[in-house]
Amino acid sequence: MTDTMIVADNLSKVYEGGDTRQVAALRDLSLTIERGEFVAIVGPSGSGKSTLLNLIGAIDQPSAGSLVVDGAELAKIRGDALADFRRKTIGLVFQLFNLVPVLSAVENVKLPLIPYPPKGFNLDKRAKELLTQVGLAGRFNHLPSQLSGGEQQRVAIARALINRPDLILADEPTGNLDSKAGGELMALFEELHREQGVTIVMVTHDPNIAAHAGRVIELRDGRLAD
Repeated sequence: MTDTMIVADNLSKVYEGGDTRQVAALRDLSLTIERGEFVAIVGPSGSGKSTLLNLIGAIDQPSAGSLVVDGAELAKIRGDALADFRRKTIGLVFQLFNLVPVLSAVENVKLPLIPYPPKGFNLDKRAKELLTQVGLAGRFNHLPSQLSGGEQQRVAIARALINRPDLILADEPTGNLDSKAGGELMALFEELHREQGVTIVMVTHDPNIAAHAGRVIELRDGRLAD
């Protein structure tokens, strides 16, 4: 295990436009994020923030350059091995909570590991412990429709933690929350970072939210801002 969690070297991502034009979302971007850091990625719409997060999360692949996450060069991992790496290493939190509406809070938290239950791992107990940790001890059996937006996002965070990830990626996690719920959610992220030492990389357009991070990285036109 090294002290470095993420190393991007001359990372580029180009999308093909509908009229055959190419759109460069990232352009020769290089950066390093140390293990245990809490980093906010900011920048205007179209600056490449979410593209970078998707590449780090192995949801998408770069067009050029290299990306090493937790010691693994993602370009060299394929198929089931890549899915295993993502499941074991990374927890994802999105702006849209992406909860299954017909499942309870505890069932939503358990969902990522139900097909892959680790040996000697009490999944139900772990899910309830996480919901308690994020302040939802009395909401185990509530459906998403019975929870506020802030509570739903807390369920999503508990779900992201179910696999004990070393890295949490959060894409505009407060985007659908009011300022009070957003502040409470950031306090929760700070607590997780402080007490568990998990690496957090968060995309946000809100400077007040970014201020909760230990370091802020600004992107403009797919590059690091000067």
